[in-house]
Amino acid sequence: VDFSYDIVDAESGANVVGKVGKGILAHGVTSYCPTVVTSPPDVYHKVLPNIPRKKGGTHGATVLGIHVEGPFINKEKKGAHPEQHIKSPLEGMKSVDEMYGPGLSNVSVITLGPELAGSMEVVDGCVKRGVCVSLGHTMAELPQGEEAVRRGARLVTHLFNAMQSFHHRD
Repeated sequence: VDFSYDIVDAESGANVVGKVGKGILAHGVTSYCPTVVTSPPDVYHKVLPNIPRKKGGTHGATVLGIHVEGPFINKEKKGAHPEQHIKSPLEGMKSVDEMYGPGLSNVSVITLGPELAGSMEVVDGCVKRGVCVSLGHTMAELPQGEEAVRRGARLVTHLFNAMQSFHHRD
């Protein structure tokens, strides 16, 4: 079943969340984080404000908040993400605020590559704001990943996929 839809305003956001929430609940999923992949800022500014957290029930699964998977990922491990929109968060949280806009308040999880310039500042800033940091689409070395975890990163997106292999000495 394809649950991908375009969200352009509050009405389409509510329709999508309702339809997807009901559809996945039928398969036993009670809570989820809708994912928005690497996009230009205008897409995030249009979409993110229109997917609020929502309590679930018999009408559909709970929306825990949005997962933004990109654009702060490594181009070498981009997978299906459009390369022209992949960025490094060079100015830390300022880059995050500018990229996601006012809809950042609806974000619960952000995936980023910890080796990118400015990423550690983003980990710190997201943790302070209560946004869970997930490491993914990365070429990070083990020490970079460990530092991100020490700073508060708690998840991995696509574990052992879209990341480099472990070396036997790691």
